[in-house]
Amino acid sequence: MKKILIALVVLVGFAGTAMSQTKVGHVKSQVLWDTLQMSKTAETQMIEFQKELAKEIQDLESDLQKLYEDYQKIQSSPTSSQVLLQLKEKAIREKEGEYQNRQQSAQYEIQAYRAELETPITEMIRKAVGVVAKRDKYDYIMDVNSAVFVNPEKDVTDTVMVELLKLEKEALAKATTNASGTGEEGAQ
Repeated sequence: MKKILIALVVLVGFAGTAMSQTKVGHVKSQVLWDTLQMSKTAETQMIEFQKELAKEIQDLESDLQKLYEDYQKIQSSPTSSQVLLQLKEKAIREKEGEYQNRQQSAQYEIQAYRAELETPITEMIRKAVGVVAKRDKYDYIMDVNSAVFVNPEKDVTDTVMVELLKLEKEALAKATTNASGTGEEGAQ
């Protein structure tokens, strides 16, 4: 019994020592995200993309409304033929299907485009966090929103932001170089 108690005390002592050596920090990822010019540019691009899709869907809706109006005129005309009514009904069904399909595909396109725009930003934030974690020997850096309690003294947001802005500057310089045709990336 004494041996078990001694072993337990030693084990708790080692666990306490191990825990005290763990270095944990936190960041405010939304602050990091909002700081980047890339995220502002991505948001502007997303808004423009959504406007284009909305215009396209609105045009389809207008076309559909015109088909309904034409159908009602033909239907109320005493000289309308059944064949003409059936053709208009078919055109309306086809346009309704096109309209519904376009609405659904637009949602998928929005999700895919958002992911395409956000992925490089997210990766850049992770890379900056990784640089700070490695350099400053952090075992864990968490987002402040995922923690139950955070010690304000362990906030490394500003340190990560410095690294993040360096990475963004490099990425923008690289993109500018590649866009001007003087860069090596993409050349074959």
